[in-house]
Amino acid sequence: MDSVQKEFTYSFKTKEYLTKLAVPITIPLNISAEEFVGRLISAHNLPCFVEEELTRELEKFVIKETEAFHNKNGEEAIRVLQSSGDEEIGNIADRWARAFTQECVSHAPNTKPKDEAVFGEMFHTLIHSPALETIFKLKLEQTYSMAVV
Repeated sequence: MDSVQKEFTYSFKTKEYLTKLAVPITIPLNISAEEFVGRLISAHNLPCFVEEELTRELEKFVIKETEAFHNKNGEEAIRVLQSSGDEEIGNIADRWARAFTQECVSHAPNTKPKDEAVFGEMFHTLIHSPALETIFKLKLEQTYSMAVV
């Protein structure tokens, strides 16, 4: 079940009138409560002094109904799993474990660096190290000794 319609009611009093607003709301609400209240105020010509209280009441309503919606969906899924039998539950759990592992592996960084990357890092370290001068001197001495012999 993707969503459900619930009726939200709100009452407020002006000088001599008690006004009741009843609107259907899709749970879970896809926009913020503030945005929805702004739309309600403009669509129903509500006075601006009810905006803060209406927002608070709508947020409470949406939180409560969304929680109930998710609890109902979760209980329904558990009931389906319990009624399907032990062997099938094991298969479902194995499939979920494999799918979860594959998803995690697909987003994990490659742990084995390529040879080009290793060479590049080592060359960079060597060029910017203080031992570079010593290495060049040793190479020069080795070249001189090979020429003399």
